[in-house]
Amino acid sequence: MANAVMAENILVMNDAGEIVVTSNANDRGNGMIYTESAKGKKLVLLGTTANGAGTVTTFRGLEMLVDLNSNPQTTAALSMS
Repeated sequence: MANAVMAENILVMNDAGEIVVTSNANDRGNGMIYTESAKGKKLVLLGTTANGAGTVTTFRGLEMLVDLNSNPQTTAALSMS
């Protein structure tokens, strides 16, 4: 049995065959995890800012609800709609 799974892109499907989780690297090569509902609506994005700091963003459809990130050049930021 292998101790790890390695891939450039990992997709997780629900029982109905819809992709609800995507894990891959963004354009800058940093890790990203993206979740969506069974209806294809954005839910949560775990990723990085342009400066490489971590970020958590939650959505309701296309509307951003919360964006939590830590920028090494400033203090932590939390914005909510």
